Amino acid sequence: MNKLLTLFVLSIFFIAYQVNTAFADEKDKDIPKLQNPFSESYIRENLKQSKPRMIYNEQIIEELKAKIKTDPVIKNMYEAIRIDAFEILDLPVIKRVKTTNAMLDVSRELLRRVNMLGLVYLIERDDVILERINQEVLATCNFSDWNPPVYLDVAEICMAVSLALDWTLDDLPESTIKEAKKALIEKGIYPSWEEYGGNKQHAWWIDHYNNWNQVCNGGMIAASIAIAEDEPELAEKTIKRALDGIPYVLAEDYFPEGVCPEGVGYWNYCTSYALLTASILETAFGTDFGYKDYPGFMESATFKMMCSNLPSGWYYNFADCGDKPGADGDIFLAWFAAQTGKSMFYEKEKFLTPAKDIRLHYLTGAALAWMYKYQELSTEKPPSVWVGKGKTPVAVFKGEGNNSDYYFAAKGGCGAVSHGNMDAGSFIFELNGVRWSVDPGTQSYLIGEQGFDLWRVMIRKW
Repeated sequence: MNKLLTLFVLSIFFIAYQVNTAFADEKDKDIPKLQNPFSESYIRENLKQSKPRMIYNEQIIEELKAKIKTDPVIKNMYEAIRIDAFEILDLPVIKRVKTTNAMLDVSRELLRRVNMLGLVYLIERDDVILERINQEVLATCNFSDWNPPVYLDVAEICMAVSLALDWTLDDLPESTIKEAKKALIEKGIYPSWEEYGGNKQHAWWIDHYNNWNQVCNGGMIAASIAIAEDEPELAEKTIKRALDGIPYVLAEDYFPEGVCPEGVGYWNYCTSYALLTASILETAFGTDFGYKDYPGFMESATFKMMCSNLPSGWYYNFADCGDKPGADGDIFLAWFAAQTGKSMFYEKEKFLTPAKDIRLHYLTGAALAWMYKYQELSTEKPPSVWVGKGKTPVAVFKGEGNNSDYYFAAKGGCGAVSHGNMDAGSFIFELNGVRWSVDPGTQSYLIGEQGFDLWRVMIRKW
């Protein structure tokens, strides 16, 4: 126990030092940038013409088909996707329903349907599946709008419709393709540009530092590629703007050593769109323009794992993060496993849960494009002591050998961090699978319906 006390004291001193140095930096410091060669001529000369060209291409599809036959994990995951896809056929077509000011339940359900149906169509070319995708796309294009006051909705719908057009290989009716491109332009991209009648307040995320930046710019990139042949100028300027803006969130959420100030839950969300965007750029243009090489990006997988791989099975849930992860495998860590060959990032046993019992993430259709590439090259174990520096520094100490059941983690930072709690730090401690000190974690965003405003300082909080 004396050893634990020493580690605790050292970690507090470390975090206090990190916080003091982090806030000495200016907000607009010189951050690493992504490559950005975009012009209309660049698009004409470099954009792949054959479809699919977003996340999947012909080579990836053929390799995936082979792995479905030979790799137990990929076979099982594809079977789970196939089960979901055919269950979707029995559901009503998507509708525009707002439960609050947002309709993320709708946009993510659309993404789920496109992921499941779209991948099955890529593999099997089933006309029944194609017709259902057609119905989903037309229904979405007929929404009165895609809710630009909450641009996450617009971005996620743009991602879904763009993937639907791409993964159906121009097999949708010509009228549907025309209607979808029109909607992507008028309901997706235009509202983010003042010169096309958009509201500047709706596009505050363009070069912001939180997850909205990555999600919204990622959706705009997908939509721009989908309409590039029809509107090359709009596509070029939108992608160029996105690649200029995205480094602000990459610097916040990954630089310098991979710690996400928004917590593990929002690491999942932001990183999911980083992986979608990087994969789309790679298959569409042959390069990710520097995503994988961005300082701290690859290291962030260790941050996620160190704050997830606890004796209790819970998360270190600082910021807006629930304490219990899902029971199914982490499809985003699997991308890092495919890049590095490290088995500690690949949750094989969870991926082998019987297909009928797996609760798939709504982006699993896209994830198979990187999961099938995994080959074990390293059985390296997670470190017992890990420190991640940055705006919200985190320190983790885990037991080894006979003391493997203890876990201590602490973080620094301030109350002004996006999705952060109103604290300058927190810590948790577990022993024998029991959490003896806790972080309060997240609360419902719907508390505003009870008269409590989360977003203003001068309100009654206590």
